[in-house]
Amino acid sequence: MKKRNAIISAVLTIVMCVSMISGATFALFTSEDTVNIAVSSGTVKMTASVANMKTTSLDDEEGFEGREDGTFTQGGSASFDAESATLSVDRILPGDKVSLQLVGTNESNVNVLYRYKIACVEGTELMQGLVITINGEEYTSIHSYRSAWATLEDGADMEAVNVSIELPEDAGNEYQGLTAKIAMTVEAIQGNADGSLGEEIIFWDGTADTSWYDENASEFSLVTEEEFAGLMELVDAGETFEGKNITLESDLDLKAYDENGELLCFDPIGSYRHDKAFKGTFDGNGKTVKNLNQNTWALDNGYYYSDCGLGLFGAVQDAHIKNLTVDGADISGESAICGVIAGVSDGECTFENITVKNARCADYQYYSGGIVGWASGKQTFINCNVDSSVSVAAQWGDFDNSIGGVIGGCGGSAEILIKDTTVACRIDAYNDVTSSYQWYAYRRCGMLIGNTGKTTTSESGGTIAYAPQLTCENVTVIYGEWADYTYCEFAGTSWPYVRVQAGVSNSAYSNPRYGVATDAEGNKVVDDNHVHNEGEAHNELIVFDQLFGGGQGVYGGTEHDGVNFVYNNPSKQLESINP
Repeated sequence: MKKRNAIISAVLTIVMCVSMISGATFALFTSEDTVNIAVSSGTVKMTASVANMKTTSLDDEEGFEGREDGTFTQGGSASFDAESATLSVDRILPGDKVSLQLVGTNESNVNVLYRYKIACVEGTELMQGLVITINGEEYTSIHSYRSAWATLEDGADMEAVNVSIELPEDAGNEYQGLTAKIAMTVEAIQGNADGSLGEEIIFWDGTADTSWYDENASEFSLVTEEEFAGLMELVDAGETFEGKNITLESDLDLKAYDENGELLCFDPIGSYRHDKAFKGTFDGNGKTVKNLNQNTWALDNGYYYSDCGLGLFGAVQDAHIKNLTVDGADISGESAICGVIAGVSDGECTFENITVKNARCADYQYYSGGIVGWASGKQTFINCNVDSSVSVAAQWGDFDNSIGGVIGGCGGSAEILIKDTTVACRIDAYNDVTSSYQWYAYRRCGMLIGNTGKTTTSESGGTIAYAPQLTCENVTVIYGEWADYTYCEFAGTSWPYVRVQAGVSNSAYSNPRYGVATDAEGNKVVDDNHVHNEGEAHNELIVFDQLFGGGQGVYGGTEHDGVNFVYNNPSKQLESINP
């Protein structure tokens, strides 16, 4: 990865060993070494250490303060060895706890940004029995925790971090004999003059960390990008996480660069083609995953022709994905199923409290979805938001791709519930209307589902898409200005109609599949200042107002029980004023 000015220093590491069995010890190892970092405008030098160590029994607050020896009232004893920096606790019992403070000072001649991390590096099974309190907030079964970045002026002290680790009074015998290690790390970097991180700072180098995984544990917490990449590697290796829960404890930024400065792709978690699906619960915990980058031409296994599925998760099955925001995803492919959250969702899956923003999801020939690319089985979407900054698109003007604001396409036997959800994304079927537009109009596009696989006959005898497998409750669909698609007819193209607006993957009046439009004088049409041959249509308006689409020769479905509409496109607003 290209480091640029993202220079990070781990300036403190503290490792605590906990043994929950009579006669065992509680050991604390500290290192107060500092690392100097050379940066353009000075040197970042930060020291950090542990202060105010204390062991107590819940029924007696007496113990030891600082680095003095103390005794538990239940018969144990505690001592601190300054030379070996080891805290020893004899016979720690249910109801006992150890508390400490993490403190630090910026000794640089520049302002710095710092954050701290508390992570279990060994013994996740024991961690399920411990209660960790960080600055008054209680965590159970926590594997790791990482704070937000904070600014520290030259010479200033960081705000003290108060940590306690407790074995509750009602802890059972199943924790006896188990050990755990907890590591604390403080990182410091030089920030921008205004104290912000800035776009040039990259913290992830594309590597993966699977050290957090314990096959005997069922609860996991992920803090770093490396640990999240480790989840991808574990699922790719065949671990499904069925019956297990993963909690995200901090925001992630998946932006990383290779040695040539090229943006790296983050491989999808799971693969439908290789039958490697994530089957557990992933709790985003209200956190955000930023800058997911994927395309079929740069992923590790090369060209992804109908391969693994693109998205944060390539494939999920009987899974629960919740409390997550994905911001800034850029997903594009050729003949690959694409969904911002999951490429393929099978079995009984729930997507709950999901937000997608500032994203592009585009594919050629297959399926593109704002949340899921292809869905089968029983699928539930609750309190999801695909906002107006999202484009779900057909790559290169393809009109065979199925494009949906929530789901790209689904099986006819699927059972789908969409509840308390808002969809405002742009459906960008660049050239979905070609030639006889009445025949091809947005045939596989919908604000909810691109292709339902179901059709019926209208009163006038036409074939329209419908979705008997879809139930909607309190769903809002918002059509933006983009929904007023306009087309022009030119003799200079092999297909008469060309879209006026620029699409995600194409410029206006340009279609590499069928050529570039030319006006009556043979000039290439590059903007709206053009002329037409005699009889050619000019700015033919075709309004997009579909919830779901079907196939060739199929008109889209425009209404469904439980769906409310908001029209922000000019033609519909004018229609409401002048009915």
